[in-house]
This record gives sequence, C-alpha cells and structure tokens, in this order.
Amino acid sequence: MKNSVKIYVQQCEVCQITKGEHVAKLGLLHPIAIPTQAWEVITMNFIEGLPTFMKYNCALVIIDKYTKYASLFWKELMKQAGTSTHYSTTYHPETDGHSERLNQCLEQYLRSMCFLKSNAWTKYLPQAEWWYNTNYRKAIEITPFEALYGYKPPSLA
Repeated sequence: MKNSVKIYVQQCEVCQITKGEHVAKLGLLHPIAIPTQAWEVITMNFIEGLPTFMKYNCALVIIDKYTKYASLFWKELMKQAGTSTHYSTTYHPETDGHSERLNQCLEQYLRSMCFLKSNAWTKYLPQAEWWYNTNYRKAIEITPFEALYGYKPPSLA
C-alpha cells in the first residue's frame, strides 16, 4: 500500500504543485534542550501571508515540544504559574526547526486542500490539526495524540 500511495502522490498534479522543497542548511545547529514532560516547553509561531478569509490572514500554531502535539488554538498557557517565555529570531528556521517544519507542513496541507478555492483555508484548520497530531512521528515513536493522551486516536473512517 505504501508504494501505491507513493506512486499516486508522484502522479497527483495538486500534490506536485503545492509541495515545497526541503534542503537543510550547512553548519552546526544548537537546538532547544529536550523537555522532560508535556507542556514544559512550547513554541508559538504565526503563519502570516495567508489569503484573507472571514477577516483572518494568519494562523497561530502552538507546539508542545515534548509530545510534538500541535494546537491551532490559544489555550491560555501564559496564565499558568511558572510559565517563562524565551524568544527566538524570526525568519531563521534553524533557530526552531520543528516549528518551521510544522509550518511548512501546515501550509502545504492548506494549499492542497484549498487548491480550487484558495481563500477558504480557515475551514480546513481543524482537519489540518487532526492530520498532524494523528500521524506517526519517528522521533518519539508514536503519534503526538498518543503521547499527550496516552491512547490511540479514534478512527474517523
């Protein structure tokens, strides 16, 4: 089945048009330390420059660095006692590669879903969040959903 999917994607016009290039920069990088529990370290990032739809033109992406769980909704994390914030340089993906990679995935997903109607991207955000959080991550050997909640995500089929 994996080979069939690969062939399908290679022949899919929408997939080929919307897919971006992924080439790593040379040099040594110093990533943020690996957290030891969920929600200990989060990253927040805006995806800007999206077509305006229903008064929205950007998306806020929040990622839990421990479980790799991504949330597109503000969860009032800054009100929690003990929350500290650290800022990274904007427009430098090497500063926080995981967030930048998620942004690329989200942008590609939205481009693919909105190929024929590009301004309706906001209605696909819940599906994009589900898609990202229920896909296996090699780094943690589990889906972000399972890492956060402790059980497999329910099937939507």
